[in-house]
Amino acid sequence: MPVFLNNYQKYCDRKLDIIDKYFKKEDSILDAGCGDINHPYVFKRLSQDFNVTGVDIGHPWNPKIKKGDISNLNFLNGYFDVVICLDVLEHIKDWKKVLNELLRVAKKRVIISVPTTENKLFFKISQFFRKLIGINNIIFAGHFRDYFSEEIMHIAKEKGFVSNLIKIKFATPFFADILFKTKLRYGGIFIIDKPSAIQK
Repeated sequence: MPVFLNNYQKYCDRKLDIIDKYFKKEDSILDAGCGDINHPYVFKRLSQDFNVTGVDIGHPWNPKIKKGDISNLNFLNGYFDVVICLDVLEHIKDWKKVLNELLRVAKKRVIISVPTTENKLFFKISQFFRKLIGINNIIFAGHFRDYFSEEIMHIAKEKGFVSNLIKIKFATPFFADILFKTKLRYGGIFIIDKPSAIQK
């Protein structure tokens, strides 16, 4: 487990090194599904430089974190300049409802990261063996699915946003290089912009 946690922190650093440039100092940022006291890494790092509010269903450990359901956010439309949701959607059954909420409360931009595959059959086979063995293994721990870029981009487009996908190596230490090179599984960072707001 320490090996995986170390890899996951490196994965978080890779994500943050990429998305940092999409924030401005004056931006208000929502970290949706920021994590409870056991999973605070991203929120802590962003809070050092930016005005970040967190929402998570777990117990708040920081006054800037509100307890709540990210599928039903208690904020007005366009309340935050930027909304981020990093490695959360794959753990939620009704992910489309959450994505629509993130787009609703974002004024300029939504940034999502999810483990992504370009091969649906690969994910289905992996899930089959996970259930067959009867363990929630480390590769797909608690994941209802992996995400296929066209689905996220299609929903964003319907709401008037434009999307760009950035691919990075995923956190999983086992066979990570092989999976990344074959594009079977990688970290997908979706930069989803509202054109009218970004141009101002």
